Amino acid sequence: MIDDKVDFLYKKWRLKTPSTYHTGDCVTRFYIFVMRVILGAICAVVLSRFFYPNASLPIIMAIGIGLVCAAYVMEYFHRRKKGPQGRADS
Repeated sequence: MIDDKVDFLYKKWRLKTPSTYHTGDCVTRFYIFVMRVILGAICAVVLSRFFYPNASLPIIMAIGIGLVCAAYVMEYFHRRKKGPQGRADS
């Protein structure tokens, strides 16, 4: 019964059902990069104002670039342990 309602909502709003959704269909690598840059900039401003209240713009930008780079390094180490489709190899 619940599955019928969910299928109806997917069809009504023309959404992809979970069975047809694959990694990378809706969110491309560029969108992930843009989201990381925006979040990195916001976090850089908050962190710099909290720890270095008198920080100049280049220091805030360096913190933001460091946060974005750290996100990609963590993603690399996370994906390195998994197979090509993102599943753990047995």
